[in-house]
Parts: sequence; C-alpha cells; structure tokens
Amino acid sequence: MGNCDGGGGGVNSLFFTHEFTGGPATWCTQPTSVPPNAWTHVALAYDKASPANQPTIYINGTKQPITQIQQTNGNSFSDASGPLVLGNNSAAARAFDGSVDELSYAHGIRDPGWIRTSFDNQNAPNNFVTLGP
Repeated sequence: MGNCDGGGGGVNSLFFTHEFTGGPATWCTQPTSVPPNAWTHVALAYDKASPANQPTIYINGTKQPITQIQQTNGNSFSDASGPLVLGNNSAAARAFDGSVDELSYAHGIRDPGWIRTSFDNQNAPNNFVTLGP
C-alpha cells in the first residue's frame, strides 16, 4: 500500500475509490494537482469490467499521473449497490472545501480529445468557437 504524499493523503489532490468484493481499490492524483481557489474541470474515465483496469483522471483537460493506494481485490460491485459519494468519503472523514457546479455521469468512456474539447469549451467558450457571418 502506498499513498500520495507520504502522509496518507494529498492536499489539493483527487481520490477515486471503487468497491470490489474483497475491499475498495483507491487511486489518487499527486498532491497539489488541483489548483486552489480556481475553477477546475475534472474528468475521470474508468471501466470497472476488469480489476486490472486503472482509472484515468484529467484536470483541466490534461491527463494526470496517479498512484494506486489500495489494490483491486475480487469482483467489481455494481454501481447500483451503493451511493455515489462526491467531495468526501462515505465516512465523511475527508473535507472538501469547495463547490460543485456541474456533474455528469456517462455510460461509456470518453476519449482524451472529447475531454480536452469539453474543458476548452467550458474554460473559455468565447475563445473556443466564433459564431457569425
């Protein structure tokens, strides 16, 4: 088992956990990968079909290096068997000091170009496309 910063958690980092029959698997981005006090676009792609799958986390359209803290063990639980927890963990032991403006959940993994386009469009829509004659 490892952790993101040697202390069990990372300030301004993202954690992703998925439940398996043998316990949760957990991954995290590097400490300080999320800019503080700034609008931030986060996208996560994960296919739970195989315990060997690794999530891909994007921050502001850029793929982030991740660290696996807890290994996958057993079969993946159905998404319908538990709550989606965002901004904390189910024990409410991790603080999230921020707000969530928009959340979308898709069946199917978006490719990196789609994720980058989504970020570019939301980050600076006036620079992304020009409309008019």
